[in-house]
Amino acid sequence: MKHRTPTLPPPADDLTPETTRQLCTGGDWACAHGDLDALRHVARHLAAGAVEPLHHELLTLAELCVRDPYRAPTVWGHLTARLYQPAAASLP
Repeated sequence: MKHRTPTLPPPADDLTPETTRQLCTGGDWACAHGDLDALRHVARHLAAGAVEPLHHELLTLAELCVRDPYRAPTVWGHLTARLYQPAAASLP
């Protein structure tokens, strides 16, 4: 059975707390299904709307999806707590 990647919300300049949660859910889904291409896409999408240091951490995660696929889901796990709290993550 082939799994489908969830539909992504609007571009980063339209990120709201709800779309941020949707992207986080997509990142969780990607990790659960071993879809590092989808996780990379989610990380880059979120990075576009984030401020430092979260911006840099999300871009680093996107790179890890290619360079170190075993470590990327662990890094995602550490970032999600911050991402699910938009005020702490400095996302709109």
